Amino acid sequence: MQDLKKLHEIGEFALRLKVYKNTLILGFSLYLFGMLIAGSLIVVNSLIDMNLVNSQAALFSILLAIIVPTVLSVYIIVYVFRAAPVVSEKSEYWIASSSIPFAVIYAISSIYCPEILHVVWYLALGLSLLIASTLLETKWAKENKIWAKPYMLSGLLITFLSPAVIYLGLKVQTADPAYLATGLTLIAFCISGTYSIVKAERGLIFERGAKKPS
Repeated sequence: MQDLKKLHEIGEFALRLKVYKNTLILGFSLYLFGMLIAGSLIVVNSLIDMNLVNSQAALFSILLAIIVPTVLSVYIIVYVFRAAPVVSEKSEYWIASSSIPFAVIYAISSIYCPEILHVVWYLALGLSLLIASTLLETKWAKENKIWAKPYMLSGLLITFLSPAVIYLGLKVQTADPAYLATGLTLIAFCISGTYSIVKAERGLIFERGAKKPS
C-alpha cells in the first residue's frame, strides 16, 4: 500500500510538472514577444524620426515591425519548445488571432481616421491577445493544462489603456504616442509574464489533486 501511495504521488507530481512547464512557457513567450515587438517598433519609429523612412513607407514599416516579431515568436515557441504540447498545438490560431485584428483595424483606420495609424496597432495588439486567449487559453485552463492565462491579462491591460493612447495619437502627431504605447506594451507583458511564472511555481509546489490533462 505504501508503494502504491508513493507511485500515486509521483504520478500526480508528474502531471503537475507538465502543467508547470506549459504555464512557464506561456509566460516566457510574452517576454520573448514583448522584447521582439518593442525593439522592432522602437527601431522603426527612430528611422521615421530621422527621416530615413518616408511617410508612404511608414505604415508598411510599422506593420512589418509587428508582423515579423509575431511570426518569429510563434515559430520559436512552437518549434523550439515543441515538447510543450499546449503551445505547439493549434499554432495556426496564434497566427490568425494576430493577423485578423490588425488587418481589420488598420483597414478601417486608414479609411476613416488615418491620423491614428501610428498608434492604432496598440488596440489591435490588445484585441489579438484577447482573441488568442479566448480561443486557446480558456480551453487549456478548463482542461487543467495551464494554471494562468497571461495572454488574457495582457490583452485586458492593453485594451483598457488603448483609448488613452489613441486619444494622444490624435492630439500629438509625432512618434511620442507610439513610444508611449511601446513602453506600456512592455509593462503589460512584464506583468503578465511574471504573473504566469509565479502561478507556475506556486502550482508546482502547492497544487494538489491535479486532474490529468486532456
